[in-house]
Amino acid sequence: MVERFNDFFGVSDDSYYDPRLDHDERRFLNTDLLGKCKQEGFGSQDADLLVQGYIGAVVDCYSAGNKQAAHALLGIPCEMNETRIGYGEKPSSGRGPSEEILDGVFENLIKSGINMDIAKHRPPVIPLVTKNFDRDRLSDLLTNVISLQLVGFTHHICRKHGIPLIAQETIHYFDLKSTEWKAITVDLPADGKGRPIILIPRPLVVNKYNFSAGQFVRQVVLTSRQHLLLEQGIKKSKSVLWDEEVRPFGKGMTKKYALYQLHEDPKLFDEYLASIKRLA
Repeated sequence: MVERFNDFFGVSDDSYYDPRLDHDERRFLNTDLLGKCKQEGFGSQDADLLVQGYIGAVVDCYSAGNKQAAHALLGIPCEMNETRIGYGEKPSSGRGPSEEILDGVFENLIKSGINMDIAKHRPPVIPLVTKNFDRDRLSDLLTNVISLQLVGFTHHICRKHGIPLIAQETIHYFDLKSTEWKAITVDLPADGKGRPIILIPRPLVVNKYNFSAGQFVRQVVLTSRQHLLLEQGIKKSKSVLWDEEVRPFGKGMTKKYALYQLHEDPKLFDEYLASIKRLA
């Protein structure tokens, strides 16, 4: 039988995501909703500003050519097993973001040509325009950034239900005022094996993000290509265009093609965001 946080502590509360205690589940932190999350005990506005501030600080470092400062911001984030969300592997395989991976991510983000304000306000778009970076690593990165807010929320829940804080854990969090990482030792609840637990407001945990390279290519890029070809008197289906234009990019073809098209016409990304907003 699967044992979850609520079962273990004998409580019933749907204000937070009720995590399994044996291993991660395939779930991700959705920062699109950070500023709108109204769960009691969670500093949603502060968390939202932290994410914007962190991404902005890293982007500013790369834009100024200050890689040393950028690497200081990229060297801390790691997989946070305390939240029990990720790719659901048993045991967790440590797919957290490394400095090397993040270095490539932000360099590609700058080169992608998209408006950096979009990346700051809607971080789930970042995996769409960068290589070797997926929803799991983005979720890990931003969980680190707002870790102190999540700990505060966990403390609120534990006080509410009389759950003891018996585990001590040193966490790193992003400090907006200094734009640096800082460390603090915090008390947390623990499972039967003494492993610490950090809770996340339920609305912030999702199965998937609204953004994907495949969706972008099919809904926007190929549609745009069809219109351009029709102006030349050529009619082609999306499946034919896929075989002719996308498939030749080989392994990882969808994201490679998406990045190529973004370099050719960055406005395509604005069209994609507008289409998602209409469907929301």
